Amino acid sequence: MSLQAAVVEYPIVHLKRTYQVSADRMFRAWTRANELSRWFGPEGVIVTDARVDLKIGGVMTLTMNMPDGGQTRLKTVYREIILNERLVFTWQWLSPSCEGSREVEEETLVTVNFRPLADGGTEVDIVHEGLPTQSARDSHKKGWNGCLDCLQISLA
Repeated sequence: MSLQAAVVEYPIVHLKRTYQVSADRMFRAWTRANELSRWFGPEGVIVTDARVDLKIGGVMTLTMNMPDGGQTRLKTVYREIILNERLVFTWQWLSPSCEGSREVEEETLVTVNFRPLADGGTEVDIVHEGLPTQSARDSHKKGWNGCLDCLQISLA
């Protein structure tokens, strides 16, 4: 009798954007509660509470009011922090109410790399992995693109 291991491929989101700010400035935008509350979420989402404990094992929580009047909460746990270069954190919806959160009950993983560019700008490279379905992937891709659009506006 032969047993074959099942290979499960989970959908991922992989996005890259370039911003005309330093890697140091970009890192602060991603790791300070007062800055996250200005841009995190697609257009129409309002962060009402942001808390960041920036250390390995530290927790970031965001409470967000959604355009439809609902509220959702997100919890992340930092797994890797390299100043001005890289963040790796878990991602878990605590109160799913937005489109992308309804299918995802388990923790997923987000890696954000900040690559300095010769012109003084920074390339932000995001990989969000472990999403359970193509639908969850599509919703999170839409959400991340909205976040990155709002980040551009907040940095201007």
